[in-house]
Amino acid sequence: MKDLVMSELVKLRSTRMTYGILAVTLAITALEVAVDITTFSRSHAEFALTTSGGMRNLIGAASRGSILLLILGILVFAGEYRHGTVTQVYLIEPRRSRVLIAKLIAMGIVGFVFSLFTSALTLAMAIPWLTSYNIAIAPQENRIATVLIGSVVAMTLYALLGVGVGALIRNQVAAIVGALVWLVVIENLIALLLPSAAKWLPGMSSTALVGASIPNAHLLSMWSGGIVFASYCVAFAIVGGVVASKRDVS
Repeated sequence: MKDLVMSELVKLRSTRMTYGILAVTLAITALEVAVDITTFSRSHAEFALTTSGGMRNLIGAASRGSILLLILGILVFAGEYRHGTVTQVYLIEPRRSRVLIAKLIAMGIVGFVFSLFTSALTLAMAIPWLTSYNIAIAPQENRIATVLIGSVVAMTLYALLGVGVGALIRNQVAAIVGALVWLVVIENLIALLLPSAAKWLPGMSSTALVGASIPNAHLLSMWSGGIVFASYCVAFAIVGGVVASKRDVS
């Protein structure tokens, strides 16, 4: 198993796509911090920078690029089918469940590392910027730490979710488009039509895990959101693993 995981990590490390996604993730994080400080958090009284909700949303910018980890996770598995390398992978390790587990572990590591970069960037931008506004950081230290932990967990789980989705839907274009449509369009429609049910959806539960606040939305607690979102990740990994084990590689 160790060799399989190392093989997956080498693939990710030697692929320019990984670094490109990391760069875009950091760019999104920086943009979100700037937007939260200069516009949103300063124009909504209930989410002002000096409030609990405003501080959570600002530090939660560390997880805004999570969707890119979802995409990378999809590519890690579905990309094997697109590039025709899946046959070689299964010849090296015929037990497909072990291949899936190795990819999950590798992407979990990558998601964790990405989250450390985005967390560091968020703090590096937010702390001096807030200090320039004479906003005290010390009273918010515990809350900041909690949100950062939630962001790290959320990004890691998004990476795992991507692998599960890629295992379930081997067409990487269909998997990526489907995931984006669900998170960006369908969940928002459900939130408008059935707000009480929306909090149980993957995107909303991951938002709760981070500890962010959404105007006019009812979210689960951080613990509940984490459990729900992790359950989705486990479910997709299991179902994706079962489907991949029975699927013809051709």
